[in-house]
Amino acid sequence: MKSVLLSGYYGFGNLGDELILKNIAALFRELGYRVYATSNSPSYSEALHRDIFFLYRYDNQNITEIIKEVDLVALGGGGLFQDHYPLSPSQLYVMPKYIVDTFLSVPLTAKIYKKRVAFLFQGVGPLFSDDSIHYTRFAYSLSDYISVRDRDSKQILERLGFSNVFFSSDPSLLYPVEESKGQSSSIRIGISLRTWIHESFLQRAIGSLTSLIEKAGEECEFIFIPFFKDDIAAFGQLTESLGKRREVKLGSYQTLDEAESLIKSLDMMIGMRLHSVILAIKYSIPFISIPYSSKVYSFTKDCGLESFNADMSSENSMMKLYDYCLSHREELVNHLTDARRISLERLQEEIERMKRDLSPKALKANPTEEFQESYLRTYILEQREEIARMKRLYEESINQIQHGHAEREHLSNQLNQTIAEREHLSNQLNQTIVEREHLSNQLN
Repeated sequence: MKSVLLSGYYGFGNLGDELILKNIAALFRELGYRVYATSNSPSYSEALHRDIFFLYRYDNQNITEIIKEVDLVALGGGGLFQDHYPLSPSQLYVMPKYIVDTFLSVPLTAKIYKKRVAFLFQGVGPLFSDDSIHYTRFAYSLSDYISVRDRDSKQILERLGFSNVFFSSDPSLLYPVEESKGQSSSIRIGISLRTWIHESFLQRAIGSLTSLIEKAGEECEFIFIPFFKDDIAAFGQLTESLGKRREVKLGSYQTLDEAESLIKSLDMMIGMRLHSVILAIKYSIPFISIPYSSKVYSFTKDCGLESFNADMSSENSMMKLYDYCLSHREELVNHLTDARRISLERLQEEIERMKRDLSPKALKANPTEEFQESYLRTYILEQREEIARMKRLYEESINQIQHGHAEREHLSNQLNQTIAEREHLSNQLNQTIVEREHLSNQLN
């Protein structure tokens, strides 16, 4: 049986990334693969996922041994390459808290051992700095197959020079849970918030939500759904803002299916997390998006649902969308069903490409030396401009160092000459003093 190693933001307790892993693994099992995956906490991941063999993401020795054995290494999906978090290439193979360059270590090791690499269902950007642009270009140059979940990510990669990028969608839309929605007399409204590097944005969201919840009818039941452990802090800020005027319940789940069933039971979602919006689309639930990041704009735009992104610069935007969702529910459900169908069609096209290009039958079992030599030659040629640029920078640095060394040597010679002159003057002065003392003695 062929095998694949999956690498991504797995084992950190983020619901969206765990759903991505669950569905990508299911796709590869359907393609006939044994599935391995890296995890920040293998014990946590093993309790959450079935039929996946987990490796600690910083156990480089064990990961390297598995890479030697597998037929394919896949990175994804989700927004792994972006400028919201630090970039420090010196930390590539060590254990940081969280930096984007750690995602490169597995595919880079795979290329050292001449394995095929796929970047799947990626969300790319934003990329603000030159360092992140160069780093992302190098990372994707390692890939033999690239697919992205939104059109903006495809355009970013095309600007970086990659032409064969497949526009797909998010794999979390696949494999819906089967549990039927229970009957409820209340209107169940889910809430998803997260802490963010721009604290003022979260505070505006909490202010708008507080006003909305206070004005909502008594028939509305609000349920906060944490997608990550840090979301509980945002829940605390929301309940503190509300005081005792209105209750927001804290939703809970133990498994991924339970999490999806909880969201499926909702009548509306007000979500900051991208996957709160994606799961709302998956189950045709009217939603209001709180767009804290460009990836939220990008995904909703591709689905034709960008009008449901709340304008956080406006105090009334969220309330207007809330009233619209309640009064146009049936129309919105049909619209969301169409949006999901279009996304699933793109995902199905992606699955067919994966069957053609990434299925075990499509992979070479043992690449020939000629193939390896050809690949290496092509790779080096592709990197020629970057190598030439680095060589120029190196030569400039050497010239600067040599020039600085020459200047220091010249200054050193001048200093030595000055010291010699002063020593000569000192000797002359001493001689004069001796002569004057001798003369004084004669006079006495």
